[in-house]
Amino acid sequence: MRTNTALLGAAAFAVGALSSATAQNVYSVNVVGYVNVPINHGLQIIGNPLLATDNSITGLFINNSTNNGASSPALGLTVYTWSGTGFVSDHNDTYGAGWTPNPSLQLAPGTGFFVSNGGATFTNTFVGTVVQGGSTNVVGNHLSLQSSQWPVGTNVVPLGLNANSGDTIYTWNGSGFSSFHLDTYGAGWSPAGPLCSVSNGPLIGVGQGFFYSNGSGAPFNWVQNFTVQ
Repeated sequence: MRTNTALLGAAAFAVGALSSATAQNVYSVNVVGYVNVPINHGLQIIGNPLLATDNSITGLFINNSTNNGASSPALGLTVYTWSGTGFVSDHNDTYGAGWTPNPSLQLAPGTGFFVSNGGATFTNTFVGTVVQGGSTNVVGNHLSLQSSQWPVGTNVVPLGLNANSGDTIYTWNGSGFSSFHLDTYGAGWSPAGPLCSVSNGPLIGVGQGFFYSNGSGAPFNWVQNFTVQ
């Protein structure tokens, strides 16, 4: 999946200053911006790359936010989230009646989900702040849908994912899954190539989600610590 990314240039800083009684300035710094994610015709796995004011499915997929020639390109979309044992679907009515059955479904950064687009490819614009400091995804036992909480495209090890030996990551290639396995005996990730580093694992784009197969027998935490200098 190709993802076009803009964070208000390289990054846009919203800085506010407050004066205390002792005349000391206290600064609050948030990195705010937007990420453009192409929603291709057919299926793909994506994730919300920014912490929005409204992280609901209704707030994230505004019907006419970026239309690429279509008046309301998000109409007719179906989103599939993973319950741990199967998919749960929410559909955006073609005629504008909204998302059903759960228009308030939360898709916070770190949540991977399938999108099914029966129409033409369009660009969805995610707007919000970069998640900074420590953030945690719970990687459940067996299968779970995941995405990075950082709007950074790189391999999973630099993204802070400390996989267990024997685990597998499945990315969606447009027509099926590509699998990347961490060798049980310490040989690293395979198959090695442009999409996977032996030492750093598979490459994950900005706004891309993936299935994680955890065979350890217990959930574990994927902790990401990110600070914009």
